[in-house]
This record gives sequence, structure tokens and C-alpha cells, in this order.
Amino acid sequence: REAMPLKVILPDRETPRAAMAHGHVATHDFPSVGSLGHYAGLCKPCDFVHRNTCRQGANCKYCHLCGPEENKRRKKQRQGVARALRRFEREMAAAVSQGFPCHPAAAAAIQRQAQVRAFAGLGA
Repeated sequence: REAMPLKVILPDRETPRAAMAHGHVATHDFPSVGSLGHYAGLCKPCDFVHRNTCRQGANCKYCHLCGPEENKRRKKQRQGVARALRRFEREMAAAVSQGFPCHPAAAAAIQRQAQVRAFAGLGA
């Protein structure tokens, strides 16, 4: 038994969370309340909708417009950004250790991060 989506006009700039707080449900263009931020890239995909096991229906706070592989794609994207950041930090640390000029705040941050990683046993 699936809830019938209702047509609701939301005030300008109302977020999905605020929409839920005001008791608004989904519109015809957005199958769930969590889908409101889909076209702006501000949604979180629903893991259950593509398995037909989402129990919240139109009141689900997660996006029902994202494809079934969206969570995996976003996770890979986050991992790629983290990998690039770690590579940049290593390169900056190597440059600082070789005596290349660097902004003092950046050099201090690199040294602090190296100390934290060493303390946590994460290595360089």
C-alpha cells in the first residue's frame, strides 16, 4: 500500500528537513520529501526504494529519484577526493622537508598532521 503523493507548494528556499517539520509530503515531481534537493545535488539516496522495501513512501527523508548505484558512486567520489587530498598533503610535506618555501601556517599544519598520524599509528 503506497501513499498517494500530494501537490504541495513549498515556500521559497524551504529545505527538505524544514518541509518535513511542517508536515509537507511529496509533490508529483518529487516522489519523496527527501527528493526535494535532488536536482541541486543536496539529496541523500534511499537505499530501500529500488528494492521496493522503503516503508516511508512519500514521507521518506531520503531521495527516491537517485538511481540504485548512486550511493556507490558517491562513496567512490568521496574516496577519490580523500585520496587526492592525502597525495597533496604528502607532496606538500615532502616539499617542506626539502626546504621549499611554504606559507608558515601551511608548514605548521603539515607538521601537526604528521604528528597526529604518527601518534595514531597511521604512518605518513
